[in-house]
Amino acid sequence: MNDPPSRPTSLIVAFWLVAAASLSGCHNADQVSPSAAGTERTRTATAEPPPTSTSAPGTVASSTSTPDHLQRDPPPVTSAASWATPAAMCNHFASGIAAISEPDGTATSLAAYVEALQALGDATPPLGPTGPLVGRFPRRDRLIALGTAANTSLRTAAAEATAGDEAAAMVAVRTYLDDLIRIRTGFASVGIRCGDADPSRVDSAQLNVPLELEADHVAAGFGSIWVSEALGHRIVRVDPDSGAVTATIGVQAEPVDLQPADGRMWVRTADHYVAIDPDSNTITATLIAADVGPTAGRGWAVDGALWICDGRRLHRYDPTTAQPVTALELDIDCGQVYATPTIAIAWSDHQDDGDAGTSSAEVIDAVNNQVVTTIRLPVAVGVPVVFDHAVVFPGHGGRRAVVVDRDTWTVASAPDLGRATSGTRPAFDGHRIYIATADHHDLLVVDPSSYTVTATVEPLDNNSVTTDARHLWTVGRHDLLQRRDT
Repeated sequence: MNDPPSRPTSLIVAFWLVAAASLSGCHNADQVSPSAAGTERTRTATAEPPPTSTSAPGTVASSTSTPDHLQRDPPPVTSAASWATPAAMCNHFASGIAAISEPDGTATSLAAYVEALQALGDATPPLGPTGPLVGRFPRRDRLIALGTAANTSLRTAAAEATAGDEAAAMVAVRTYLDDLIRIRTGFASVGIRCGDADPSRVDSAQLNVPLELEADHVAAGFGSIWVSEALGHRIVRVDPDSGAVTATIGVQAEPVDLQPADGRMWVRTADHYVAIDPDSNTITATLIAADVGPTAGRGWAVDGALWICDGRRLHRYDPTTAQPVTALELDIDCGQVYATPTIAIAWSDHQDDGDAGTSSAEVIDAVNNQVVTTIRLPVAVGVPVVFDHAVVFPGHGGRRAVVVDRDTWTVASAPDLGRATSGTRPAFDGHRIYIATADHHDLLVVDPSSYTVTATVEPLDNNSVTTDARHLWTVGRHDLLQRRDT
């Protein structure tokens, strides 16, 4: 809820109207995967079936059934010119949400938040017809279905908050907001800027694949691209050439990260670690997080061994049998861990994120299961990239990276990358390092020899990045998987 999304019903009206004024032949199948864009899969909040088609007052008739909100009499419009474009409507609704106080976690606060969202929608005038669209023409029924589902989620959130079930209300609110973000993406895909959804960032990709259910992390492996969908509790497998979804694998809990290693795709969920066989798309190993240790958290890595942070203890498990091998006592809190077949690096942050903070890292000999050394790092850091002679840590919320010499295990330099970086897992394609900015908008392209920024990549947004042999892949909160050729 940090970045206000757009109103689903008003935006659906906008899309419905502009689409009615356009030619259906504008669709470009090379840019948006038809199979991904045209298939509605299972949701955690089931969309209600749309009622019989009826044109809303003052709109252009559509052959597609519309959600209930579209059939109510709109409030009086005092200045029709101010709603002349979908972008104006998007920005109006985004600023309206920004003015609403976020809930503090109580049922009363959630109920007030949902009521304010509903009031904002009721007070937002509909759009009039606009000119031809620029760019592509996605399926209207998909966006209308998203609007219907969002309406359902908002009503569910109101009912759960009134009943005092804060957890269920928050899930419904989260689902509602996720649908709004994907509606914004739909507008950007046809050339209409909606809030921070910039069409130029869609057009700059060679392939755009719409996803569902809060796409979070992306990984490349076994000839496919794999994306975790938090709300769906599943992993989506995508063909890298066509963008077609080839499999969906349920993982029983919210997935928070995924990594290919040792012939399987490993997934860390909110409750456990699971391994997916890429040949059968089935789970072949499961390790319950609570069985590892009392504070086994999000810090984990797998490459020849499964390493899991647990307070000041680093557990090693056999990735084939999911059985414990050893546990190492550390001198630092194990917040995160990175691994190769020969070394593991555990680290933690101290004080504040960014250049004001500091970090400590411990290096573990993965062959002999021994702690080699402890390194004090001058800034808070994120997931590193490991080279033969150096380890490069991007900053966590700060502009400075840290380069560690592997021969001496000392800090060699702390280059300023010019922008704050997020600390999420970077990507390396053999020639360039791709590091996400802290605002999750851009990727800094860093030369691995000089540690200088040589270019900037601008996806629609970015939560996670990976590379395969030919492409750069990003996915973000707009639920759009994007491919760029490298």
